[in-house]
Amino acid sequence: SIILPSKVSDEGFYKKLAADNPGVYYENKIADINGGLNKLTKLIMLMFAAAFVVIAIIMKFFYSWRETLKIVSIPVLSILVITAVFVLAGLKIEFFCITGVILVFGLGLDYVIYRMENKENKTEAFAIALSFLTTAISFGALALSSFVPVHVIGLSIFSGLVTAFVC
Repeated sequence: SIILPSKVSDEGFYKKLAADNPGVYYENKIADINGGLNKLTKLIMLMFAAAFVVIAIIMKFFYSWRETLKIVSIPVLSILVITAVFVLAGLKIEFFCITGVILVFGLGLDYVIYRMENKENKTEAFAIALSFLTTAISFGALALSSFVPVHVIGLSIFSGLVTAFVC
């Protein structure tokens, strides 16, 4: 049998009740899921930092130091803007925000590398602008959602993409 209380005012009481009675367990699924997502977010951030360093090293093989710094500065600026937007909006930087940051990282690098490789090609610049507009509109629409995870991922991607494109 399972008992699902509609309101838990004293979680310690339920934990003690479960501990004092054999065969009785207390589970807080919301806390378990949040804890799991927090651990996953920390792991993703570590892997993301490692990937950033590896990509910066790889870029150095193809570009000068100045160009490499230009390229790697775009994702850094995007992350700073996303962080600022979240702080100003009073939102926590959690799993869904970090997921958006990873997507922005890839798209932002694409924008800058395409521009670096095709500086005089106006068709390429138009294609990048069109790609940015369609992606920004799509994710910007998600930022208007009232469902918090969708809102968070949309807001992080939209603010990061705008920064990457402008830079």
